[in-house]
Amino acid sequence: MFLELEDLAEKLRSNDPNERQEACYLLAKVETQEGADLLARALADPDPRVRTLARKSLDRLALLGIRPDPALVPATPRLVFSTTGLGAPTPATPPAAPGAAAKATPTPAAPPAKASPAKSPARPGPAEAAPAGLPVSLLPRSGIPKPGSPDQTGSGAAAPAPGALKGPPAAAPASPPPVAKAPPTPAPAKPAAPVTAPAPATPAARPAPASPVPPAPAAPAAAPPPGPVSPMAEPAAAPPPKPAPAPTSTPAAAPAPAPEGAPAPEPALPDAPLEPWEAALERRQPEPFVRWFPTLEAKERLDVLGKMEARPRRKAWVGPLKELLVIETDPFVLSKLIKVLGHHHGPGVLSAVEPFLDHEDERIISNTLECLSLAGGRSDLERVTHFLDHPAARIKSTAASCLWATHPATVLQVVKKMAVSSQVWERDAARYALQACPLPEGKELLEKLEKTVPQVRQATRAAAKPAAQTDDPAAGPAAPDWLKRLSPLDRLLLFPVEVGLDQPIPLWLFVCLVIGALIFFFYVALPIVDWVLPPPPEL
Repeated sequence: MFLELEDLAEKLRSNDPNERQEACYLLAKVETQEGADLLARALADPDPRVRTLARKSLDRLALLGIRPDPALVPATPRLVFSTTGLGAPTPATPPAAPGAAAKATPTPAAPPAKASPAKSPARPGPAEAAPAGLPVSLLPRSGIPKPGSPDQTGSGAAAPAPGALKGPPAAAPASPPPVAKAPPTPAPAKPAAPVTAPAPATPAARPAPASPVPPAPAAPAAAPPPGPVSPMAEPAAAPPPKPAPAPTSTPAAAPAPAPEGAPAPEPALPDAPLEPWEAALERRQPEPFVRWFPTLEAKERLDVLGKMEARPRRKAWVGPLKELLVIETDPFVLSKLIKVLGHHHGPGVLSAVEPFLDHEDERIISNTLECLSLAGGRSDLERVTHFLDHPAARIKSTAASCLWATHPATVLQVVKKMAVSSQVWERDAARYALQACPLPEGKELLEKLEKTVPQVRQATRAAAKPAAQTDDPAAGPAAPDWLKRLSPLDRLLLFPVEVGLDQPIPLWLFVCLVIGALIFFFYVALPIVDWVLPPPPEL
């Protein structure tokens, strides 16, 4: 089933809140500026469920870099969704209102101006460039002071840092003088002696008795020893080439196992270079990583977490991930962080992520269930079964996809109810859960759902005009003009009607079939019946 942006705009103007919610859900899949503008208008909807779904869809588009026109975003305070991370400036404003209006206002205004640069030194730019009318869900994430880092808690910790940097440069100039004195010492002259000994030129000059000139070249011969001293240091670093023959012996031993196994052994690939943050974690020094990670933008933090998720399980990363779990406030990054923690932690992660099972954001609860599934603990999976009856479709779908291996019959019954729901997000959640179903019945149900997936078709009239002007006969005939100018009445005639077939049929075809069936019944079937079975003659 294909939908146009105009159809979704009509759904947003509908009186049915369920249709408006469905429009907000489908607009998040369009990923265009027009869809973001329509969602911005939905922020002023009187139904709080529609506003919440519009805000979540805008969050998803904002992560992709698609933001609505700031003029379309309402500035009403009740429509701005606040988060816990940005609640610090709010309590400072109410005390000023109950006090004197003229005198109390300038007093609290000064401290925020001084405190703001100290709290967010890492990223002052995005906070200043943020539009005034955007809700909190669309504002760029501002810097948040980390309580555990001494560099951000006070200015006293920042002073020793430059001092520490000035110390090493002072020690560096002191080291060159001993290096300069080392060459004139007699120690390097000892290695120079074996170099001059094997030279045959010296004994050849001594047999000449009459010429005192050869002793004179002996003096320049003493000058070259300082030159060979520097190359001596280079051969000293020659041990690295010595291991080169060792690898040659290893391949010689490699052919031995080859005859034992049928397939030939594949050459070992070189290890990928470690990232700087990964090298710090491997050295068991998580403090620099914990201080550096929150200073990144949300998209950069998601990229780092994606790389961590691709690495094999490493227990040494669990500690830093738990520290970041406490200070992270972005819902997208927090949900990804929980999932990565489950991948590296293993069984027993329930105690670390159990508080997030009661979170207000469905995305975070869903990723927490995936975290428990990745951990693989028995008690962790038993905790997931409690969410099969959750009212949210996304959470219910995630719980079902995690329990196919342990509770297949129960999960299939839950997914069947979701597949026949009238809400599009319920059917999408059922499709997501059925993708991991190992049962043949579930695969058949997935094939039926794939045929009825609603797709939003974007307008391509500007791109269709050049194609219509081409003279290439292989391109096919251009679409007629009357088809481009469909009115609402024409769309009503093309409204899909489900009559038990694999695909719905348009309304006009359904009406024609009904009329044709009636004509056939009265003018064809009944006369044939009267001819075959004539009525009894009247007496």
